[in-house]
Amino acid sequence: LGTMRPVMQTRFGWPDGNCTEACIARMLGCGIEDVPDLKERCNRVEGKTGAPVLPVLNAWLKDRGLSVLWVDLQSVHSAGQILSLHGEFVHLMSGPSPRCDDGSFEHMVVAVNGRMIHDPYPGGEGISGRATGHGYLVKLFEPGSGGRSDSGRSL
Repeated sequence: LGTMRPVMQTRFGWPDGNCTEACIARMLGCGIEDVPDLKERCNRVEGKTGAPVLPVLNAWLKDRGLSVLWVDLQSVHSAGQILSLHGEFVHLMSGPSPRCDDGSFEHMVVAVNGRMIHDPYPGGEGISGRATGHGYLVKLFEPGSGGRSDSGRSL
C-alpha cells in the first residue's frame, strides 16, 4: 500500500458521492483522479443506477494485484470477533451517513480496527451509529509464484 495522505471526496450525496473512491485513493496513496468513477462504471456494466460497486472495484484492483475482501458486519455473529482476529489493519468502514436521517444511504471512511482515521467528507463526522461493513485490501496470489510474495517470503 502507498503512503496514506488525506484524500477528500469531490462529489456528495446519494447516488453521486465518491467517498469510496476517496477512501481507496487514500489507502493506495494516489489521487482521487487515479481511481475510476465506480458508480459510472457500475451503471455502464449493469445498466442501472445503484448496482453493486464491489465487483467493479475489484475488477479495477485486480490489475494492481489487489482485491477488497468485504466483511458484512450485519451478517456475522460478532463484529468483535472479526476485529480481534487481525491485529492492527487499515480498512474501509461503511455505515449510515450522518447526512441522511432515514438511513437510506451509507458513507465510507478509512479506519484502523474499527476506529475512524479519515473521513473524506469535508465535515469529518464519519459514520452515524454502528459500522455495517469493513473492506480489507488484500494482495492477490499470483499463479506460478510458488506461494511467494514479491519480497520472496512465503505467503
